[in-house]
Amino acid sequence: MGFVIRGHAGYRPYGEDIVCAAVSALTQNTVQSLVVIGGLTRELQVVMTEGYLFCGIRPACAEVRKDPVIQGLFRSLKLGISDIAGGHPLRVQYDSKEV
Repeated sequence: MGFVIRGHAGYRPYGEDIVCAAVSALTQNTVQSLVVIGGLTRELQVVMTEGYLFCGIRPACAEVRKDPVIQGLFRSLKLGISDIAGGHPLRVQYDSKEV
């Protein structure tokens, strides 16, 4: 359970791109919520570089994946990202996979 964000939306120049800012706000809020609300620390793996964010629950932590709070946080992100992708289909590609 997790997500990967790659690239930039390219909607406007750097610093003015509201589409990129919206995706960034949702994903960074999800990471913080998983830590603060979900109480995840060592169960969570996060890798962030320029234009890339990976956030996932470590495979050894299968029980955490069943927590309704954790599931709700990921569902909330999915809802927000799919809404942005629907409004900006040329700028945000969304693919949901269950693994």
